[in-house]
Amino acid sequence: MEVQKIEERLRTLLSVVETRELSVEERLEMDELKAGLEDVTERVGALEAEVGEVADEAAIAEDAAVAAEEAAEVAEARSIPKVEAPKPAPQSTRMVKPGAPKFVKDLNDNAASARRDLALRGWFLQPAGLATDSMMKAARELNFDLSKRMQPITLSAKPMTLRGTDPQATTPGAKGGFLVPTELLASAFEKYMLYTANLRNYCKVLRTDGGHEIDIPVVDDTAVKGSIVAENALKPVSDVTFSQVKLGAYKYTSGIVLVSMELLQDSAISIPELLGELLAARIARIQADHFALGTGTGQPQGIAIGAGDGGTTTAAGAISVDDLLALRNKVDLAYRANGAFIMSDATLAAVQKLRYATTGEPVFVTDYRDPMAPVRLFGHPIVIDNSLPAATTTGGVAAVFGDLSKYIIRDAMGLTLKRSDERYFEFNQSAFLAEMRTDAKVVNNKAIMAMKWK
Repeated sequence: MEVQKIEERLRTLLSVVETRELSVEERLEMDELKAGLEDVTERVGALEAEVGEVADEAAIAEDAAVAAEEAAEVAEARSIPKVEAPKPAPQSTRMVKPGAPKFVKDLNDNAASARRDLALRGWFLQPAGLATDSMMKAARELNFDLSKRMQPITLSAKPMTLRGTDPQATTPGAKGGFLVPTELLASAFEKYMLYTANLRNYCKVLRTDGGHEIDIPVVDDTAVKGSIVAENALKPVSDVTFSQVKLGAYKYTSGIVLVSMELLQDSAISIPELLGELLAARIARIQADHFALGTGTGQPQGIAIGAGDGGTTTAAGAISVDDLLALRNKVDLAYRANGAFIMSDATLAAVQKLRYATTGEPVFVTDYRDPMAPVRLFGHPIVIDNSLPAATTTGGVAAVFGDLSKYIIRDAMGLTLKRSDERYFEFNQSAFLAEMRTDAKVVNNKAIMAMKWK
């Protein structure tokens, strides 16, 4: 009867989860119910094990007695000395603990997520002394220090992307998700960085534990060919020429963000989503500008700045089909297969109006059956980057094409989230600040070309 009542209440809470987020009290109740169900399950398993062991021992003893009687009868019939049958050694029977039902596993995941959220919310509220007992209890269970003013946020070693078909695409956590509260922030931060700095979805992202300068070896062997040699002839020697590209780590900051205590106390607000939007998106916006047009001096090198010369448009302030084909064909065939276009929304709007001169068919074809299908031009994906200039000013970048994996973004040591415990206390606000160290460069300017406006 006790198990039935627990299951009924757990099912009720599960139905609530489908319509709204559970309150703190309901999450605590869920934890208690889950613990009670686990205790009952363990007690039942222990009783079953004891009953099984007793039954096994009785069966073994009965078999031994029967065997002894049969041996005595045979010995008596043959007039040979009576031999006592050896008693078999008792065999222990290990009962396998029955697994928890699926809905209990789902509740375990939800309860674990609730504990991480409580601990994280407690870290935000701790300076004002507003962390509740349940928040502090969750922090203790997770070994999470609420008094620590600076929290390192470790980003995934294999960067996630928002493109489902990309080989780099990863899920930022398995079901039941993350092991420590800061991983909730890491997922939210990275998501907003990907939305805002779109090139992160397509270029190669390198994550390092340290912030020291690193050398990236580069080789372009596309101009070197093999040869035919006669039998027993001396084989020609052709050295491979390597070069190096250095990647440092420029420090980015979000600036100070003030959040009211009332907002942090509101259980309906997702703190990771809130700070992800406020802090990570700020850093991502300035990074997006630098990834596009950064000078490479005191800031990352932009992809359009480090790219090779892709020529200029034929006409001033206008782009044509021939211009785009010429840009694409300037990239060596070895890199063209993995190529993608980069352009602003304003340039894309002009490209969408282009038609082939001979047939009158539109160059740009959209798959209206699948609104989520990637936008393509000549079979290549189009990456929208509004950090590229929208104006058609002479000398400005019109479009970029090439193998975007030859543009490397280096993130050093993840992010750091800082909290101020005293400043702005009189305003009943907490101050937060995010910092991140990043650099980026084109490692092969033959693989990426930039076309400018005439």
